[in-house]
Amino acid sequence: MNQTYYYETSGYSMWPFLLPKERLLVKEGAFAFLRRGDLLLYRAGDQVICHRVVGIDRIAHTVFVRGDAAAGKPEVVCLAAIVGRAVGKVRKGRLIRLDTRMQYWQNQLIICVLPAVRAANRVYHIVMKKNRA
Repeated sequence: MNQTYYYETSGYSMWPFLLPKERLLVKEGAFAFLRRGDLLLYRAGDQVICHRVVGIDRIAHTVFVRGDAAAGKPEVVCLAAIVGRAVGKVRKGRLIRLDTRMQYWQNQLIICVLPAVRAANRVYHIVMKKNRA
C-alpha cells in the first residue's frame, strides 16, 4: 500500500482546476488521511473518477465528493471504492504539489466560493431567459 502512480484525467467535471488529459500524481493511502478539499480518485462501475472531497463521515466510513464544475448534491463514496488521493498534478511538464499548506487553503477557498459561483450562474441564466421572452 501507499504506492504512488500517475493517472490521466478525462472530461470536464473538475474544470477549471483540472483539464482533460492532465496527469495526476496519485497516492494510495488510508481513509484517515483524507481532508476536505482533497482530490479523491474512486471507482464507479468500471471507471475511475476524480472529484473534490466536500465532506467526510468518519463514523459511516463515507466521503462526499463533487466535481468543481458540477451542481447539485454531492455523491457518496464508500471506503471500498476509494483508489487514492491526488498529491500532485503535471501542468506544462512541471509537477505542482497538491499536498502543501498553500494548496490546502486554496482548496478550502474553492469549496467556499464554488457554491456562490454556481448560484450566480443560475441567476444569470434565469434573468437572460426572461429577457429573451
